[in-house]
Amino acid sequence: MKKIINDPEQFVDEVLKGILLAHSDQLRSANSDARVIVRTDAPGPRVGIVTGGGSGHLPVFLGYVGKGLCSGVAVGNVFSSPSSEQIFNASVEVNGGMGVLYLFGNYGGDVLNFELAADLCELEDIETATVLVSDDVMSAPQERADSRRGVAGMVFAFKCAGASAERGDSLAQVAEVARKVVRNTRSAGVGLSPTITPHLYGLGRQQMADLSILVHLVLLQYLLLQ
Repeated sequence: MKKIINDPEQFVDEVLKGILLAHSDQLRSANSDARVIVRTDAPGPRVGIVTGGGSGHLPVFLGYVGKGLCSGVAVGNVFSSPSSEQIFNASVEVNGGMGVLYLFGNYGGDVLNFELAADLCELEDIETATVLVSDDVMSAPQERADSRRGVAGMVFAFKCAGASAERGDSLAQVAEVARKVVRNTRSAGVGLSPTITPHLYGLGRQQMADLSILVHLVLLQYLLLQ
């Protein structure tokens, strides 16, 4: 898979800038951290829901921040967990006094940093609860279901927990809605191609030449169809 990007080292930040420009009426970055994206109306009179994870999985994770969904997201580097400080900053931004639910996929780095962020929140008297999404049956057998990864099932958890928070449910109630979704969601992850990281791949000169003549091929096809 080939992608056209500018500087690979700036990939994540440029994606975030683009999304904020396209959806400035719905999203904003946190004052304390450009890698934290929250709803424009956060904090609100509701439980805040914070998710997060590595970049390169769009629309997860930051594509599910909005009304009736997550309140904020901490964005890590490509395939890397966000830091505990970023998660904490997201928590502060979305906390409206009813507590914050951490809702994310079951991955080691994310689990560690969300736990550390919860400790930081406790020092600031911000109540948190954590629900891990673990729907992928291909990643572990039933006897080790707690170690399964969270993949497509996160979408359902975001939507249901977000709706619960939007109607004004308590932190305990929102967390229980999320847990019920996790208990009743299964998926089977299948990879059709290997992953790539932006700084390891580039387009060769011949590939760029092929790209430059694409418009002529499209024009020729159009003329032949007339």
